[in-house]
Amino acid sequence: MSKILKKYLITSVLALLLTFLIALSRGVFEKEKTVDVLHVLIDATFVVSVLFTGFGLLIFSANEGTFDMIAYGMTSFLSLFKKDRENYLKYKTYVDYKEAKADNKHSFAHIVLVGLAIFVACLIFIAFYENLK
Repeated sequence: MSKILKKYLITSVLALLLTFLIALSRGVFEKEKTVDVLHVLIDATFVVSVLFTGFGLLIFSANEGTFDMIAYGMTSFLSLFKKDRENYLKYKTYVDYKEAKADNKHSFAHIVLVGLAIFVACLIFIAFYENLK
């Protein structure tokens, strides 16, 4: 199994498990009407799609350096309270920190795409819900 396929598979299983747990907590198996079951499924898939898509976009944002200044500033600030300040700071300047972080990027596409796929499932459930309502 390829590494990319494994990422998608693990992310998909996690998303489906989370969707199932949310639906279970909302009592999906106790509902008697189809409309009520669809309502629970819509809620569960929407929550999971927002979480996964949002988390993936947050990783994308972090890869682009959105939070680098905050992270470096906090590290520098906390170094003021250390006895051995020079050895605590790994990077002397923000530019050094930024260059080192440029090589450390995380993949995010599989998380966003699984989140969007769950959102498509949510839209399908909404279409069924509207037809039955």
